[in-house]
Amino acid sequence: MSNAGFDANALKKLSPRNIKGRWYRTVKDKRRNQADSPEGSSQVEGRYHTADEDLVLYLSDSPTLSMNESTKVFQTVPIKESAWYTATFKVELSRVLDLADPKILKYLSITPTDLVQPWPRGYRLPQAIAKKARATGLEAILTPTARPVMSANNLVVFLEVVADTGGTIALAR
Repeated sequence: MSNAGFDANALKKLSPRNIKGRWYRTVKDKRRNQADSPEGSSQVEGRYHTADEDLVLYLSDSPTLSMNESTKVFQTVPIKESAWYTATFKVELSRVLDLADPKILKYLSITPTDLVQPWPRGYRLPQAIAKKARATGLEAILTPTARPVMSANNLVVFLEVVADTGGTIALAR
């Protein structure tokens, strides 16, 4: 773990937050029918999951951030809007770890900078936090984007936990 000060047991003492509203996910246009599928997370590690934790969806709080996140990750596709599809999700969760809240970061003895370090070493702390969050029954993590000069948030949803808690995440029709 990159931050020895992280107290994993502190997550159990935090009050989770509710998240309700619209969130966005951008995928390659040829995969638009799979926008709600976590399939891609089993193929590559992400900041808040390892490749063996394959039931994760990364959502963004705006279509602009969603497009920016996806085009940065998948640079093999030309960055033309027609090559991409942004899906809208309706989300209603009641057990979310809010890493966008400075008070919670301070309580966990981590900083925003700790969460946005480059891959691979920089992913260790966020992955450890996500693993503990899943184990304590949290449905998702609200986290600031790692994209420079963007002030926005992502929502990392643990689909297997949501299935157990009764939270909802669905494509908006």
